[in-house]
Amino acid sequence: MGPRGPRDAMAATLEHIWQDERHGAVMLLGFDAVSSRGFANWSMALVGAEPDGTVCLGNIVAATQFDPSRLTSKDLYGVLSWRMLNGATVPT
Repeated sequence: MGPRGPRDAMAATLEHIWQDERHGAVMLLGFDAVSSRGFANWSMALVGAEPDGTVCLGNIVAATQFDPSRLTSKDLYGVLSWRMLNGATVPT
């Protein structure tokens, strides 16, 4: 399950994740209060890896110089929502 709770607790959790050497390229997309989870049945996990080990958007990035880090948080939320609605899996 992803981080949730009071703002101070969330900030402490994020700081812990950023300091943990097991995590790399962690990017904060937003820090806004929400009324409900956007992905109620999805735990935190690597985003972008397919079950066969390939990386989501990897071929597009290599072929077109597309930079997914330039997506807005709203656009990225849309991509993740689409992936979940269309059966994309996330490794556990």
